[in-house]
Amino acid sequence: MFMAGHFVNSITPLGQVGGEPFMAYIVSKNTGSSYERSLSSVMSSDIINAIPIVTYTAAGIMYVLLFRDMTGVMEQMIYFGAGITVITSLLMYLLWFDREKLRSGIFFVLDTLESRFESKRDSFESIRDRVELLQKSFEEIGENPSHLIKVALISHLYLITQFVSLYFILLGLNTYLSFVGIYFTVILAGLAMFAPTPGGSGAFEAPSQVYYYFSIQAWIPAQL
Repeated sequence: MFMAGHFVNSITPLGQVGGEPFMAYIVSKNTGSSYERSLSSVMSSDIINAIPIVTYTAAGIMYVLLFRDMTGVMEQMIYFGAGITVITSLLMYLLWFDREKLRSGIFFVLDTLESRFESKRDSFESIRDRVELLQKSFEEIGENPSHLIKVALISHLYLITQFVSLYFILLGLNTYLSFVGIYFTVILAGLAMFAPTPGGSGAFEAPSQVYYYFSIQAWIPAQL
């Protein structure tokens, strides 16, 4: 199921978000749970996986603002990272802890559309029922914030392993890169998963700019 989700993320035009509906369908069929319950689980999992990117990006932004002169690449990363941080934080809050506001907003849109397409009233009622089920599923997930915090903390180990892996790969290429260079390269690659392109394609070229910024030979990015 996990690999199926990664595959769909790589071919759909919405990056990380593109595979969620299909992944929820796979989970639903294999576990016997409702589609709405499966979708809430998949979306929560993706949010948890995004938290380390947000955390490390925020730390990187603080480092640049306090200790380094900004280049064009770093300035772009700060704007993009700050935007992702705000959006992810707001999404976590609305989905897990203040669902009524999100529900009211969705229902307002549905009511507006229904007033214009009265012949589709049954369809809009069906959508409302599904939104209600989805909201209840997120409510169950948000009832145990301590568990969410524990899972989020554990998920931070993922990027640490990427830092270490990149360091040893560069050593294998007889290249030394400072911790700052490795840090920002991994962070930029992580931010690429939010790009609205298939699998983040195109956005992954951004880390190569960091290599150039830190004066690494041009053939190194090609090897990586």
